[in-house]
Amino acid sequence: MNWMQQAKRFYILLSAVLILLGLVVTIWPLQSLYTICYLIGGVSILFGVAKLVSYFTKDGTTLAFQFDLIMGALALVFGIILCFHPGNVLSLLQLLIGLFILIDGLLKLRTALDARRMGLNRWWSVLAAALLSAAAGLLLIFNPFAGARALMTLLGITLIIEGVQNLFVVIYTNRHFRQGPDDLDIVYEE
Repeated sequence: MNWMQQAKRFYILLSAVLILLGLVVTIWPLQSLYTICYLIGGVSILFGVAKLVSYFTKDGTTLAFQFDLIMGALALVFGIILCFHPGNVLSLLQLLIGLFILIDGLLKLRTALDARRMGLNRWWSVLAAALLSAAAGLLLIFNPFAGARALMTLLGITLIIEGVQNLFVVIYTNRHFRQGPDDLDIVYEE
């Protein structure tokens, strides 16, 4: 299997995970918020403890481990905050996810414009999905809704849109490349 097929499969799997995560967050918004915070907090605490143990069991003056004390302490504090104050972390989580989705939507705008320039028939559908994704990212960043439930529902819908958009892009571009570019002339000489 070549690298292009592996990348396509990974992209499809990632898109399916985004859609599934979006459905879970949309159906159970508040429980999802606390679960996400507890999971990230727990992993951060484990990471912090591992870094601290690494620092104190190894020679802390070596280059490879010189920042383990600081990184471990920061990860530990971050994890504790996430586990004991998950509601307060919502605004940061919302901002980071919103920025990621906005940037991805803007990059997909470029993909749509490149598809138009290449003469692909349905470039406008990639453009529409990219605009929808970017708008959802902006909504997450600026939080026009009151309450965590509405915000998490918006996050879930945004993740679903992002997953569907990614699936559409990978399937559409795969079809285009399977058919082969129309303007490519190959000359074979012996």
